[in-house]
Amino acid sequence: MADIYLKTRIEQQKFAFTVVSQSRIMSRMDNPIQLTEKAQLEIRSTLEANKIPDTYGLRVGLRGGACSGSFLLGFDTATEHDQTYLIEGIKVLIDKRHLMYVIGVSVDFEEGANGSGYTVFAAEKLN
Repeated sequence: MADIYLKTRIEQQKFAFTVVSQSRIMSRMDNPIQLTEKAQLEIRSTLEANKIPDTYGLRVGLRGGACSGSFLLGFDTATEHDQTYLIEGIKVLIDKRHLMYVIGVSVDFEEGANGSGYTVFAAEKLN
């Protein structure tokens, strides 16, 4: 009897863990990246100032690979390899092959004495 009870409890815990894990994955997949308020303002400003059509979105991905890889940001149209997200009203395009590498990153816009530009970093930096 104790074996059956223990097995049932283990199965319940596995199920609970699976549900929690899947919900965390789904919430990351709903918005796999974060855009700071500054980045959102700059993206919207760029789209408007350059009259970029609605068919374009912000592409977030990788360039290169292995040790020399870097993040890629730019405006582009969707391809058959892309997953499209709407994050804070901004269309974001991520190549399905790059998705696992960009999940959890945050895009920010910084202005300083040496110039201004976008930065990409692990979202944990925000906390």
